[in-house]
Amino acid sequence: MACENKNAIVMDVGSASCKIGFAGDDDPKCVLPTVVGKPKHKFEESRHYVGYEAQSRKALLSLSSPVQRGIVTDWDDMRTIWDHVFKDEFTANLSEHPVLITDTPENPKTNREQMAQVLFETYQVPALFVAYQAVLNLYSAGRTTGLVLDIGHGVTTAVPVYDGYSITTAVRRNDYAGADLTDMMMKSLADKDYRFVTAASRLDAQTMKEAHCFVADDYEKEVESQKNKEPKACELPDGKKITLGNERFSIPETLFSPDLSGRPSDQSLPRMIQDAVFRCEVDTRRQLYKNIILAGGSSLFPGMQARLKKEVAKTCPFVGEVDFKLERFMCGDGVDQNLYKIANDSDLHVYISTSIKSAIRAFYSGAQCFFPNVPRKKVPTLEGRKAEEIGISPGLT
Repeated sequence: MACENKNAIVMDVGSASCKIGFAGDDDPKCVLPTVVGKPKHKFEESRHYVGYEAQSRKALLSLSSPVQRGIVTDWDDMRTIWDHVFKDEFTANLSEHPVLITDTPENPKTNREQMAQVLFETYQVPALFVAYQAVLNLYSAGRTTGLVLDIGHGVTTAVPVYDGYSITTAVRRNDYAGADLTDMMMKSLADKDYRFVTAASRLDAQTMKEAHCFVADDYEKEVESQKNKEPKACELPDGKKITLGNERFSIPETLFSPDLSGRPSDQSLPRMIQDAVFRCEVDTRRQLYKNIILAGGSSLFPGMQARLKKEVAKTCPFVGEVDFKLERFMCGDGVDQNLYKIANDSDLHVYISTSIKSAIRAFYSGAQCFFPNVPRKKVPTLEGRKAEEIGISPGLT
């Protein structure tokens, strides 16, 4: 096949950012917010703005994201972003390169089918491969077995992976993530008579959340200690000053104590990890607990890693028997790199691991679902079930 001699294009499309580049490169050629800006009034020019350009004109535009909770909800806007990328920022002929694109666990199959239809029919890609982000997260950490807790912009997932296979029957997904924490920040500020109702003001609230929130090691003790402390003063881009008090740590606390936001207790991060591990085979659980990978932009709050390790250790039945580990290798969607700087550009690890995988020759020959005219192959999962998802590599189901 002619496209086998062409370098693959890697596309990591998330709820808040989109990264696109060539396989084998250390960094993507293009990174931009998954945002489309449209004029607020009909009499204005009909041009649509994309990414950072749209955010820079946020006061004049109506901003929207075509990806919600990891699912593309507006394909016209998604095509607008891709048209902009491949015309103005990443000049590559898609009809000459195979494409690898990432997907979130438990997304509906219709989302992948529509994605394949757009890429094949609109952009004439010769070959397409869809890979789960969780498995790629684990690859970027140099592992093939472990549990990936990905706290992104729109979705939080706990995905056990064994020997390169995601155990689909054990995946836990919760549609509560960074975007919901931003909503809580906006509501908290509204209670203080600060109005944050527009898409532009939402970006300001998100920036404050990322810059000033943290995870308390002990929530009750932190509440008591804050009574003797002055609220933290913050300045908005327009120069307006506001103060932040307990919301700095009470908002991220909802990830550990769902009842604070009116959600069921089984949606806490430690419970998601526990449920995912205990849905797996008994002889795999020690290995999963030994290799917990923390990923996603909303995992970057100061104190998150230490608190999560503390909480998970309370329910881990193998504490003292195994070397319990919890590591963080990357941030993810919706994180301002000026606010959070992780060594080795770790916010790009999903992209980099995907890039490396795409560059390996075996990627072309071993992915039966990659080329549309090659028959799909059903491969048993850990529990003997069949991998029947269209467009998903047998090795990444």
